[in-house]
Amino acid sequence: MSLDLYAGPLFRYYMGDWENLAQRYARENGLKYVAVHPEGETGDDEGRLEAGDIRASVETWREVMTEGLGSNIAEPLLWNESPDAPYFTDRPHWDGYAGLMLLAAHEEHPEIDPPVSVSPEWHDDPAFAKSAANDYSTTEYIQILSGELWVPTKFEFTFKFLDLTGRQIHVGSAVALLEQLQTLNDRTYKGQPWDLKAWRDELPTENGSFEVAARFGLSVFTDLARRAIDNKVPLRLDY
Repeated sequence: MSLDLYAGPLFRYYMGDWENLAQRYARENGLKYVAVHPEGETGDDEGRLEAGDIRASVETWREVMTEGLGSNIAEPLLWNESPDAPYFTDRPHWDGYAGLMLLAAHEEHPEIDPPVSVSPEWHDDPAFAKSAANDYSTTEYIQILSGELWVPTKFEFTFKFLDLTGRQIHVGSAVALLEQLQTLNDRTYKGQPWDLKAWRDELPTENGSFEVAARFGLSVFTDLARRAIDNKVPLRLDY
């Protein structure tokens, strides 16, 4: 099961009107793409929803979310849901994602030695466990560590909400996410824009270097968070 990062209209996301990196590669090379999701496998044209009222459902869902947040946000949740709005995608891989999570957790808890490599059991890392304690209520990096969907509106917290499929997710702010990613970079690797671009080209591997995975994840998330904000679209994990 792969992990992708999507920045674009949720209307387009739920329509299946987008391609991840592997899908694009398969199309350009005349190959068949089969996605493996928790609920099973789907091919290129399987499992897609009809247009119908998906866009209206997204807008209603957004209104309900805005009403539920009330005075906790300074402005309504608004973003571009136009059918022709652009989308952007990248693949941090689970190793890059894990590297980013562990980088944030260990920056926050420097008394714990960071790992040399990224293990599939990274959730058991003691620094991550400390940062995730009490439902992430005390971590400085709550947007990085708990978010699954980030909207292009500024607020500092994350909250639980049901997505359009009925699955409970943590929703955060793409603006606050980018700020936390920049803070994390400033406190750790201090990468310049050209460094972030170079880090994107070195793919992490399972049980591979923690530093490579962390830099890769930091690069991918920083780039997509910035694109989400610049284009006023949500950012979300896809797996």
